[in-house]
Amino acid sequence: MDANEELVWKRLVQLWIDNSALPSAAVLAEMCNVSTDYAQSIIDRIGTPREVLESGQPERVKLLQRGIELTAGSRDKTYGPPYNNLTACACMWRAYIGAKHGEYAHLYLDAEDVAHMMQLVKMTRTFYGGYHADNYTDNATYGAIAGECREIEERE
Repeated sequence: MDANEELVWKRLVQLWIDNSALPSAAVLAEMCNVSTDYAQSIIDRIGTPREVLESGQPERVKLLQRGIELTAGSRDKTYGPPYNNLTACACMWRAYIGAKHGEYAHLYLDAEDVAHMMQLVKMTRTFYGGYHADNYTDNATYGAIAGECREIEERE
């Protein structure tokens, strides 16, 4: 590995560790003062840090790590704290169920309930269409989110 490759690789790994996300080849190229094609060729040849660091890991570890990356990274930035999002969802589900099935209007749902029901959605998806890792990752992540929601509820 020459000095430029080493520089690009080290920067790629550091950005992944710091942000749980990878920059585009163009951003990486600019940071390392190399061409975009060069940066992309290194990514293509040696793989992303996640691929390299996770090689040899049991599937359960890979699935959980991906869930951590998503819930602490892009999804948290996009949708905000899960508790707030799922609490709003619970309010909407209660209103829908109450409007459609008046007899259940007294039904109470909270953020933890929504997280567990999302686990059921993900579980049901595993029944059809073969293995899709994201269903298992999301299921595990929703389980962790349910625990966080419960902790928040009990703290308040």
